[in-house]
Amino acid sequence: MKKTAVLIASVILSIFCSLPVFATGNNLPEEKTIGVFAKAVYTLPDGCYGAKKDNDGHYVVELPDGIKITLTSKSDVTSLRMVIFPITKQDKRAYQWISDCTTNCGTNILFYEIYFIDEYGTRVNVKKTLQVNITLPKGYGVPKVAKISTNGSLSQLVSKSDSNKISFTIDKGGYYAVVSARAGSTVTHIFPKTGEKSMINIWIALFFVSGIGVAGTAVYGRKKKHSAK
Repeated sequence: MKKTAVLIASVILSIFCSLPVFATGNNLPEEKTIGVFAKAVYTLPDGCYGAKKDNDGHYVVELPDGIKITLTSKSDVTSLRMVIFPITKQDKRAYQWISDCTTNCGTNILFYEIYFIDEYGTRVNVKKTLQVNITLPKGYGVPKVAKISTNGSLSQLVSKSDSNKISFTIDKGGYYAVVSARAGSTVTHIFPKTGEKSMINIWIALFFVSGIGVAGTAVYGRKKKHSAK
């Protein structure tokens, strides 16, 4: 009888001792999967800000300068990440070029790129309607917003502004500029694409066009003198 009791106690004790080992063994595949996935997650470079989804389903980005950008989409793309990249004075050439092109439009220029990436950091071309709301610093002025196309041209977007907030709709990612507009001004200037190469190309194009104009004027003048003789 005593032997039977000892045997039962030994069996029960062995079962309890084996439970932690059994649980740890089950966790091994899960931990390995998480580790592999973590390596595949893309880390945004400095200066880029990923929009985080809040409880209301909006994508929110709060920038270091206190500006808050909220994006609302009717269709959710859970596998993608929305990114805001503000171009500031740190990008000296691009920012200076933009400032020079908008001297007659207003002041306090804000320049943003909005785009989507997957978990590996690859950009994904997504066409979806987004409602953008930007909360600006107090006393910013009357804001206007424009979209910059890939060829450098600019078109003003329909927007609503209230105090220090502006809202507008976009249909895809791209470059967007916000300016504190002067009274009676319209955004009709040309913005360059970012990067030194595109800036040089624009200058070359302007130089080429101006050269043709000078040459044409000279030829016309010679023909006129010849006809007079």
